Amino acid sequence: MHIPRLRNIPRNIRPWLEVRRDKILRAWARRLSAVLLRFFREPVCADTLTTIRKLAAERASFSRFGDAEIMLVGKLSIWYQHRTRPLVKRMRQILRGGVPGLEVGLPIRFCPAEYARLLPAPKAHWEGERRRFGGWWICFTRKGFPYLNASATRPYIDIQDAAYAAEVFAAWRTVWEGRDIVFVEGEASKLGVGNDLFENTKSIHRILAPADHAYRVHDRLLSVCLAQPKDTLFLLALGPTATVLAADLHACGRQAIDVGHIDIEYELYRMGAAEKLPIPGKRFNEARDSAAEGMRSPAQTQYEREIICRVE
Repeated sequence: MHIPRLRNIPRNIRPWLEVRRDKILRAWARRLSAVLLRFFREPVCADTLTTIRKLAAERASFSRFGDAEIMLVGKLSIWYQHRTRPLVKRMRQILRGGVPGLEVGLPIRFCPAEYARLLPAPKAHWEGERRRFGGWWICFTRKGFPYLNASATRPYIDIQDAAYAAEVFAAWRTVWEGRDIVFVEGEASKLGVGNDLFENTKSIHRILAPADHAYRVHDRLLSVCLAQPKDTLFLLALGPTATVLAADLHACGRQAIDVGHIDIEYELYRMGAAEKLPIPGKRFNEARDSAAEGMRSPAQTQYEREIICRVE
């Protein structure tokens, strides 16, 4: 379906046209899903522990796709990342397995054994996403491609099995054990600050980027990353920008893993939380009243020491 671009349209009516355009796309996506889900098989992905073990054993790079990313693939904007033609094009290429050697992850909904373990609320969320965008997952993935599990970075809050979460976090630690790592993260993410998730690394440095709409600085981020030592492990937490940046660093011979909300999941696990709660000092866009203030002073001091670059 062809949706005309907004070129040469007066700026004062562009927001209205964007809203109308998105409504048309969403309606079309739902109708497409109703048809395709009846006649075509959905993609499948590996389980969480298989995913992590593969990343550790092969030192592979990993791009993740979730409910926000599939919206961008379908040319819808999300509130923290504007849709752009280059971004959509790259994400479609990556999702179809178009970057040789790169591991690509799909959400937990495409791993039946793990999907069955979800609590009722997250399961209802994914059922709604299936009705809305299931057709896009069929259209934009590649049949037979060995997808990994994008939800491997979210082992706790949607399942709330502490023993399972502990096993998953232990597996993740083997990925970065003894490695020099560089976090590429949003200004307020603060991965690993105030907890021991990354204490077995050799060193930690940070490259900070805008918390929202970070794709506009993608090229500068890539340049800064490529200036780091070649054996660096890049751990990315930057929304859809991380999906593309992981692929581009992989293409340049570096290892990069999109870790998403893994640090927040670990914080919730340590708290024994029963719902998504704000984490003091860290931004969590899925929790009410989340803010980046409140970090303890010693942790803040160490965090500042680890920053090697701010890309704005």
